[in-house]
Amino acid sequence: MAKAVLYDYWRSSASFRVRIALNMVGVEYETVPVDLLKGEHKAPEHLARNPQGRVPVLDIDGLRLTQSVAIIEYLNDVRPEPPLLPSAPEARARVRAIALSIACEIHPLNNLRVLNYLTESKAKAAKIQIESLSSALDLYFLDVGRYPTTSEGLNALVRRPGSTGAWNGPYLKGGVVPLDPWGRPYQYKCCPGDHSDYDIWTLGGDATPGGDGENRDVTSWEVR
Repeated sequence: MAKAVLYDYWRSSASFRVRIALNMVGVEYETVPVDLLKGEHKAPEHLARNPQGRVPVLDIDGLRLTQSVAIIEYLNDVRPEPPLLPSAPEARARVRAIALSIACEIHPLNNLRVLNYLTESKAKAAKIQIESLSSALDLYFLDVGRYPTTSEGLNALVRRPGSTGAWNGPYLKGGVVPLDPWGRPYQYKCCPGDHSDYDIWTLGGDATPGGDGENRDVTSWEVR
């Protein structure tokens, strides 16, 4: 009989469950990694295995199985020693309830789709904040005749910088300069900036220039 093949990702908690079950019942298997962060689960090769584009996928006994709880139930049915589920119906129900609470209620909140959504939401929030700061800077310019210097910074939008005349602020609602969605002050350069009259930017989740996904920079020169 051919050796079982498990298509998984090392950080996937669903894959963890199946690996534990396979080892408990003594099934020899080889692992084919599917890198979720690189998007390999969306590749045609993997979608042919599982149209949902998820891991784990287990090839065993001439079958192709998906969904970790279903795979574990199958292993318990065809390889009952050692048992993965208790024999008493009430105990089996209790174990299933715990397993489904994890798989269906806890796991969906920390999987890649939710994390990607939150990452995208932070980037969108940063763009909106930068647009708001840009509008406030333009109002400041109309009153003062110039933009705040780099040293004066964005705080000039809520507090009169030195003896600046014709200041009619605060120019931001609530009189507070917002932090970026990652809890850090926005970067500001003027006058001029490297890309326009002024530049506003945030370095994303990793606080270093460049990056992708959550770590991607969000800038005024890209928002405009």
